Amino acid sequence: HGASSSGASIFVEPRAVVTQCNRLKMAEGEREREELRVLTVISELLRERVPVLRAAAAAIDLLDLRNAAAALGRDFRGVVPELSEEPCAKLLAARHPLLALDRAEVVPNDIDVEAGHGLVISGPNAGGKTVVLKTLGLCSLMLRCGLPLPVAEGSRLGHFDSILTELGDEQSTATNLSTFSAHVKNLARILAAANGHSLVLLDEVATGTDPGQGAALACAVVDALCNQGAALVVTTHYEALKAFALQDARLRSASVSFDTERMEPTFQLLLGVPGASSALLVARRFGLPAHVVDAAERFLPQQSRDFEALVQELSKAANNLRRQESALAIERAALIAERRDYEARASQLREQSKHKLTKEAEKLMAELRQARDELDLARQALRPGSAADLSATQNQLREIAARVAAGSEIASAVAPEPVAGLPTAAATDLKVGARVYVPRLRAEGMIVEAPSKGKALVSVGAMKLWVDVEELRASIESKANDAKTPVRAAVARELQDARANDNTLDLRGLRADDALLLLDSFIDRLYASPAKVGYVLHGHGTGALRSVVREHLRHALPYVSESRPGTHDEGGDAVTAFYLTH
Repeated sequence: HGASSSGASIFVEPRAVVTQCNRLKMAEGEREREELRVLTVISELLRERVPVLRAAAAAIDLLDLRNAAAALGRDFRGVVPELSEEPCAKLLAARHPLLALDRAEVVPNDIDVEAGHGLVISGPNAGGKTVVLKTLGLCSLMLRCGLPLPVAEGSRLGHFDSILTELGDEQSTATNLSTFSAHVKNLARILAAANGHSLVLLDEVATGTDPGQGAALACAVVDALCNQGAALVVTTHYEALKAFALQDARLRSASVSFDTERMEPTFQLLLGVPGASSALLVARRFGLPAHVVDAAERFLPQQSRDFEALVQELSKAANNLRRQESALAIERAALIAERRDYEARASQLREQSKHKLTKEAEKLMAELRQARDELDLARQALRPGSAADLSATQNQLREIAARVAAGSEIASAVAPEPVAGLPTAAATDLKVGARVYVPRLRAEGMIVEAPSKGKALVSVGAMKLWVDVEELRASIESKANDAKTPVRAAVARELQDARANDNTLDLRGLRADDALLLLDSFIDRLYASPAKVGYVLHGHGTGALRSVVREHLRHALPYVSESRPGTHDEGGDAVTAFYLTH
């Protein structure tokens, strides 16, 4: 087939493989044509769905962006701040985003500024002033991007239309700009663009010239930006600007503190306190010979030394106050935790005591039922000469019933919890004979003496006590639906008067007229006795006698307060119980 350029190599093809090579070439050509056909079909299908695919790609891109934002917020433990309609910034425990990503622990600072006001930050070099400016600027830009911020919960940040900055040194020989002229040029642009929706960040404003004139220019620039309504944060070493910030209500002083004992900055921003530049201390810390620093102190004017000392004392006092506040906060948190533990233990003890009391009450209730059954058996098997035994059984029953009567400690433990939301008893309802609920006793009582001097005499069971009118609540009976026989009142009365032969009338087998005559006579006799509860045994039958008896008790007798069907222990629906209005 050919030879190399040098003629040393000859390229040959054996005749036996010529046919196979031709077939291979043809197969490769067919494969390429098929691939082209498939790609053409797929491209046509994609062309028909271009809008859908573009929307899907945009959605995936947005999801990826949101996932990256969430990952960033998780990495520096960021939060989404509260959005403000006004251009303002109130950042709590703010950290520089890059420092928060690079370091586990970064000193957090609170930053507070709003439109038409300024924050003047002073303090030593390398103390973190510029970091505060960059933190605020980056957080404002991150808010525009919908990113979480490295701040604490409760932070609030508004939208700034423009963020204008003057950071660093832009001197240039190519443009014939010195350090000061570069600063002035940028300040001119900022003054021209600033408005009520601008955030202005100025680092070491108006430096690089005569200190006196630079300080005057700095004060004028700050005043002009506040007049234009911008939110301003500026760092400075000028004493004149520090003093101006203390005098102007639109400005607020702040400082980054310096630990003079350890000769190190704390990077902590203190609001409301101007800071000392501490230039000589910083120079000593960074290795300037001691004799040079001592000579500089001698050259320093007395006024500057006095001002520096005063500011250092203020910073030291502010640091001490902050440490005391932190210690008090820790102590307060410990006291709150201790109080909660105490309340939990007290509640647990009350529940244990109540549970124990309830078990005792259930035991006494069982004894009461047993005594009542024994009394029924004794009456049925009554013989001449056994009156003493019967009287002893009755005395035992009364003793047990008195221990579980309404208003007693045992009855209060057995009784259900009071109905929530009981209204305060109205003054017009506090009459003699009115029923009220006493929260202290968890029981209902009756007013036995009209209110006087803000107190009313209330009878609860066998006990009478004076109770403040404000403590009284409406009766549970008036709260629980419109039923005439509230469950709680029925339980309390049942504990006082158990069913026995002397308070039970048997009307089984009688006609209605005869039964009603006997019922009226029975009620007259019962009304003259100390009994409060009576029982009518009418049986089941067709239900006619039961209906007549209950209707008669409900309407025809004014001295019967209420009636109800008998409980399971009393005989069920074959018995009707009624209560007298003594």
